[in-house]
Amino acid sequence: MKKNYFLLMLFVFSGIFANAQMSGTYTIGQSGDYASLNLALQNLHISGVDAPVVFELSADYNSSTENYPIYVLPFDGASETNTLTIKPATDVDVVFEHSTTYTMTAVFAIIDASYVIIDGSNNGTDSQNITIQNTAELEETGAIALFTDETPGSNITIKNCILKAHSNNYENAGIYCDQFSDVTIENNIITNCDLAIIVNQGSNVNVINNTIGSDIEAEYVKLGIGFDAVENFTANGNTIKNLYGYAEDGNLHAIFSDAGTGEIEIQQNTIKNLVHTGDSVVQALAFYMIDASSLKIVNNHISGLASDSYDDNYPAAIAIICPDMTNGIKINYNSIYLSENNDYGVGISGDANTFVAGISIGAGSGIVMKNNIIHNALGERDGSTNSTFGVAILSNATTSPFSQIDNNIYYVDGDYDYNFLAMTMEGGKNLADWQTWTGQDASSFFEDPQFVSTEDLNVEACSPAIAHGVMMNGVSVDINNVARHATNPTIGAYEYEMIQAKNIEMFLPVKDLVEDLFFFTSGNGCRKAVFAKEVDATLDPAMPVNGTTYTASAIFGLGDQIGTSGWFCMEIIDNNYEETSWYEFVEWQEYTLMICEYFGEDGDEYYLTDTDNNNPLLFTAMSVSIESENSNNISIYPNPATDVLNINLSGLQDLTGLSLQILDITGKTVYTTNENITKVDVSSLTSGIYLLKINTEKGVYNQKIIIK
Repeated sequence: MKKNYFLLMLFVFSGIFANAQMSGTYTIGQSGDYASLNLALQNLHISGVDAPVVFELSADYNSSTENYPIYVLPFDGASETNTLTIKPATDVDVVFEHSTTYTMTAVFAIIDASYVIIDGSNNGTDSQNITIQNTAELEETGAIALFTDETPGSNITIKNCILKAHSNNYENAGIYCDQFSDVTIENNIITNCDLAIIVNQGSNVNVINNTIGSDIEAEYVKLGIGFDAVENFTANGNTIKNLYGYAEDGNLHAIFSDAGTGEIEIQQNTIKNLVHTGDSVVQALAFYMIDASSLKIVNNHISGLASDSYDDNYPAAIAIICPDMTNGIKINYNSIYLSENNDYGVGISGDANTFVAGISIGAGSGIVMKNNIIHNALGERDGSTNSTFGVAILSNATTSPFSQIDNNIYYVDGDYDYNFLAMTMEGGKNLADWQTWTGQDASSFFEDPQFVSTEDLNVEACSPAIAHGVMMNGVSVDINNVARHATNPTIGAYEYEMIQAKNIEMFLPVKDLVEDLFFFTSGNGCRKAVFAKEVDATLDPAMPVNGTTYTASAIFGLGDQIGTSGWFCMEIIDNNYEETSWYEFVEWQEYTLMICEYFGEDGDEYYLTDTDNNNPLLFTAMSVSIESENSNNISIYPNPATDVLNINLSGLQDLTGLSLQILDITGKTVYTTNENITKVDVSSLTSGIYLLKINTEKGVYNQKIIIK
């Protein structure tokens, strides 16, 4: 649908003359101001506006009475203030369904018009209450088309709609835009078509938060978003899924641009499950012959590609062929997982996956590439007879195309004949070879990134991605708008949301016993690091430094002091270990404890020192006790206990001020009494470690108990 060559008809109807300029809200329906939307639009075109105009589709509106296509033509008085909005009335759902008669037509045709809003929400939110479907079995038809006949229109918004064509068997579109500028396409659902959104020329086009593709096979889409020679465009926050191409089709893309210029942003998109059964190729993000001032590919999720590619057709998550760009290309914070032999229920056969790359760079230089995860596990498919290659990065350049490259995770473990981190004109390269070739990338890894699943590209608690990224200007949030860690962000599209260990409870020892015990609420790090410092560190706030390696010491005061701060790294404990102990606190000395999340393998530790409730914890090391001859006569059994805990205090001479408490590992009191009881029902307590505290005016007795 390259251009609208369909004959434009002037709307000349008897009884319609130039009226006063329109303003305000007009109801469209059998009992409204206009019986049809066409009639209202005809009057708008003739009369113009002197204020904002809203055409509200009422409950008795009947779309089947319309003459199709529904034309939106230029109108006098249109401006940034004086806009036209077409929307449903409150709680009204509207369906426009029509089979156009000719090619290059659409259900809605916006021709040369400006300042038009089609808003499908019936409640002023992001609900989608207008459905527009073109059921024509013809090429080059669509649901909504922005056509240029004489002068391109501008300032068009299409949002909150459900858009469909007949099927993806024809070259049809959800939205076609020809030469318009300042266009926003936002929060639409687009299915059942060949091309979801196609933009030909024009400028300042923003495609935001749309869902393209369907979980229903009969409503699959072939191409997600295409920009052809467009200046300044964004594709941000879109979900593009289940795209499917046939043998006779061309290449399959989620987002594609050819000859784009100006500023280009591709950010926070989720792309998954792209399949092609023909000789062409799947490339999720593809940029050809771009000559832009900037091309930003940031915070994108790409998972699940499959194709019957062969020879020189290279499936890739990101493909860049931009020979005119010597700077301005930024590929940062993307998560890519080409998962093993996954065709998502669609048949794949033939000499498949000859060469598969996470990122393919055919031309371009001055590229900044940081904080990306590229895991290629796709592997060769049944029927492959040629040698197969799997790589994280493919570059046809003779020298490194990167001005900056670092803090990436690469991993290739698919069932290929040859696996490499990268392939260049010099052949396959491992990490060391790659670092030599680029002269950079020293802080990158060739390790399994530990994704949660093939489609959930968040990372597990011990992933090397956590805390190993580098903060970058202009990227303060992740794909889900979660704030990036200020100093040690997670590599990939998803920031690992650190939950700090907190709520530390210190339990002082009985006199003459050497064990000091504390509990805390576990965070979600791979492990924990325990730090301690004499004096009140909340007043002397020199803290352990993020991203710094420290050696643990089991004995306080003997080990790796952190600079000259007085802090010591005392212990590193496993993730599921929520108590610890150590020796030689000095009585009456003031101390501060802090628990920090720890990520990485031994020798490559990162401590993140963000604080939370009761972290750090200030306490004074003072011993309190019941008289030793009495405490020896206290009997608590069985320990571990299952149903009943027996307590015998008969050896105590003075029970004045008696109180008995059981606390869980967070310090929360789960049982308390002031009576001299002999049995406590513990059957309702969760299995774990608890503290029994017996208080009298003579002192305190502490006993660790275990409930099975």
